[in-house]
Parts: sequence; structure tokens; C-alpha cells
Amino acid sequence: MNLLATLFMTQLMYVIGVGGTEDPELCVSLAFALQYFHLAEFCWILSLTYNMYHTFRTNLNLIAIYPTKMVPNFVKYSLFGWGTPVLFLFFGFWLHREFNTPYSQETFRFDYLNCWFLSEKIYVYSFVIPITVFLIFIAYRMYKTWVIIRYTVALQVDHKVKEKMRQARLLQYYLYVKVTLLLMATYINGAIARLTHNNIAWISFNVQHSLQGLLIAIAVTCNYQTFKVYAKSIRKRRNRGETLINVCKLKRSRDISRSTSLDSLSWQPELLSV
Repeated sequence: MNLLATLFMTQLMYVIGVGGTEDPELCVSLAFALQYFHLAEFCWILSLTYNMYHTFRTNLNLIAIYPTKMVPNFVKYSLFGWGTPVLFLFFGFWLHREFNTPYSQETFRFDYLNCWFLSEKIYVYSFVIPITVFLIFIAYRMYKTWVIIRYTVALQVDHKVKEKMRQARLLQYYLYVKVTLLLMATYINGAIARLTHNNIAWISFNVQHSLQGLLIAIAVTCNYQTFKVYAKSIRKRRNRGETLINVCKLKRSRDISRSTSLDSLSWQPELLSV
């Protein structure tokens, strides 16, 4: 849910500042807000990959055993996911005060940059380098998780349990891989557009950033396990309806069996006793 919140706020800040604004201070605020939520995205992905690795390493069975201390873990991940981008945001503020003035030449390039970063130094030191470091740690956790999945699945004796565990863990693993690759592609394209000042790369980045939410939604929902869950729920409702119909038929047959006497089958009206 925290990752979805960061993705939503990133798209919201992007839509607000995509056309640029006439107020320089507002555009600077939108730029740093967009920087914060972009950093938060990768921080939460790193938290999710670490949690996935820790869960798969400690749970060797098909049914996961969740930790009892959920609140301390949630607070720990929240401090990292929401607090770490604040440090780089303050660092970006400091760089902005050191290398930019309100009437610098970079201020008049908002329309081209669409309320992005005012200086390449701010962009590189407070955005590119931290996200690159996050991606390195994410790739390392992905590799360690892949090794853990292979070992834990190989330890299962029953073939059916082994296959169910492999499908369940690879579903979560590939989901994080797809989301990470989509965000990384947007990040690389934006870095190329910002550092090279190429109009084609900048247009491509804007299109890719606009479609980022849709692509992630498709990556999350369009897999066979999700369709399998929906098919299972539809099958349950259909079976429930068939069961109700069978119960009604059985009740009707019982009522008919109880009324098989000649008096009941006669069309003559019953005589009322005086």
C-alpha cells in the first residue's frame, strides 16, 4: 500500500507540473516533491525485496509463518521508506541554495524542463546517485532471493507441494522484478533526457512517465495466478448456485413423494365435515 501511495503521488505531482508554471518558486517546489516521491518508490521497492528475502529465508514451508511483532517491523520499514528520501531532499535543498539564485539562467528554462531539476548538480548528486545505489542493493537482494527460492523448493519432498511453493514464490518474485524494471526504465530515460537535453528523449520520457501507472497495473493484474483467483471465485459462485438448485429439486421431490395417496391425487374437492 505504501508503494501504491508513492506511485499515485508521483503521477499526481507529474501531472501538475508537466506543463511548467509561471511561478519559479512553485515550480521548484513541484520539482523537489517529484524528487521525493521518486526516491520513495525505490526505497519501498528495496524494503519489499528485503522483506521478501527475509520471509523466504525463514519460512521453509508452503504456508508462511508471519512474525508476531508486526508493528515494530512496519515502523522500521516506514522510517526507511519515508525517511530516507527526506535526507536526500534536504541535501538537494542545500545544493539548490548553494548553486542557484532566484534569477539564474536555469530559472527561465522551466518550460523545457517541465518543473524538473534546476541544475544538473542537484539532479546527479541528490537523485541519480542515490537511485543507482538503491538499484544495486535491489539487484543484490533479487539475486539472493532467487538463490533462496531454488534451495527451499529443492528441499520439499512432495512433488505437488514443491510445485505449489515454486509457483507461489516466483509469482511474488517476478512481480517485484517487473515493477522494478518499469521504474528503472523510466528513471534511465529521464536521466538521458535531462543530461543530454535531447528533445526526442525528453518526449519519450514524458510518454513513458504518463503510462507508468497503467503499465504497472497491467503487470500486477495480467498474470495467470490473478486470473486463476478470479476463475476460482466464479467457479465457487456457480457451484453454490448449482447446489441451491439441487436442494430445491430435492425438496420438491420429497413433497411430491409425501402426497402420493389417492385422495391427494383426486381432483374432487374435499368434503367439509359438519
